[in-house]
Amino acid sequence: LLSSGRLTVTFTIGEDGRVTEAAVVRDDIGRPVLAECVALVVLDLRFPRFDHGIVRITYPFRFGPA
Repeated sequence: LLSSGRLTVTFTIGEDGRVTEAAVVRDDIGRPVLAECVALVVLDLRFPRFDHGIVRITYPFRFGPA
């Protein structure tokens, strides 16, 4: 059973649109395997190319009953 809560992830997007690093910086759920999985999924995200340097984002993912 999945608990409700929030995982906050900080990640960096390079100029080519690829995520170069991702880390969970807040885990209100307390499930390390879920936190690791979310960080790995974020690492696979692709964004449009951005020619003005890297972008750092902190984003909260909220989980709850469907």
